[in-house]
Amino acid sequence: MKQLKDTGKWYHLAIPIGLIVIILGVFLGYYGYGYPTQSSFVKEAKPTASKTTVQPILSHNELDDAINQYEPLQKSLAMDSKDLPVIPGIQNTQTINSHSKKVEICTSMTPQGVATYGDYLFTSSYDHDLIHNSVIYVQSLKTGKLINTIVLQGQPHVGGIAFDPKNEQLWVCGTKDSGPELFSIKLNRLLNYKISDGPISYNQRTALGTVHRASFVNYTDNSLFVGFFNPGGEGQVSRLDLNNAGEIVGGNTNLLGADNSVDLFARVLQQQQTIQKAQGLTFSGDYALLSQSYGANTSFLYIFKKNLNQKVFRQQDALKIIPMPSHLEQISSDGNKIYMTFESSNRTYRKTSKQVVDRVVITTLDQLLKNAPRRI
Repeated sequence: MKQLKDTGKWYHLAIPIGLIVIILGVFLGYYGYGYPTQSSFVKEAKPTASKTTVQPILSHNELDDAINQYEPLQKSLAMDSKDLPVIPGIQNTQTINSHSKKVEICTSMTPQGVATYGDYLFTSSYDHDLIHNSVIYVQSLKTGKLINTIVLQGQPHVGGIAFDPKNEQLWVCGTKDSGPELFSIKLNRLLNYKISDGPISYNQRTALGTVHRASFVNYTDNSLFVGFFNPGGEGQVSRLDLNNAGEIVGGNTNLLGADNSVDLFARVLQQQQTIQKAQGLTFSGDYALLSQSYGANTSFLYIFKKNLNQKVFRQQDALKIIPMPSHLEQISSDGNKIYMTFESSNRTYRKTSKQVVDRVVITTLDQLLKNAPRRI
């Protein structure tokens, strides 16, 4: 009898424990925790094209309805909203199935990073359903026309990308053997890539043993500022210097070799603490801008006085705190222009997002400073 009672006790304990595990899994899958957690057995929506498409999911009026809810954002647009670039691949992305290794069309890509160089606009996306490889899109910044879709190795979250104009290479946040890494790809290889060659190989790969998880990256003054997202506490930003060849100082990073090898990063020059739920960091003129978002609620853009030696980014030190549409991801800058991406256009997130934005939103810093209140 005692054995039966003990068995019953464990049975009753197993039920609530199982429920907790299930709820936690659903929570992380829904809110992301910076990474997707969906399984590969999820069936994606049927493709409507055989190549990557640049198709908006919102009409011009629907886009205006989303943006106009945030007056400082609406007043700070660098152009008419109808001219904002459509994020590629939301409806259809030509990529590679991570399991079968076949070329397929993915319909559940999630926009993440953004960077610019000259007339090139770079954005990154991962497959929310974990079926297909992550990608980089290259567009014309002037026309929005798609130039190329680059298939990356595996399924990195690609939450941050940054362009090094001195060495003409794109840096991307990734993962290797469950650890954070940065990898770079030269511009000419991005432009000339063909999907028939399989996932692109990288020019450099550097594992970041001192950073918990690489979520976003920014290039400024020949340095990379790498940050990680933390939904429950302060995030971290690490500054990594580059040498004249565009390699991380102290990283002993190899150029592309036959084995595409990875070297451990040896030295972090500076580690700064930043506010919770940070998604992106950029510097423009005398200012540092930080994006904050988590889930389907209102996002925020923080503007600080620029200080590359700053130890802490605290909310109370922000010059401006600007409400933004939900699911704000990376931000980047080019002169006075500020570029923003939102993941709300993903097929899953658009069902629950407070607002859906399917364009790269481009604002000007001077207008953001002029139109935004100091405090919300």
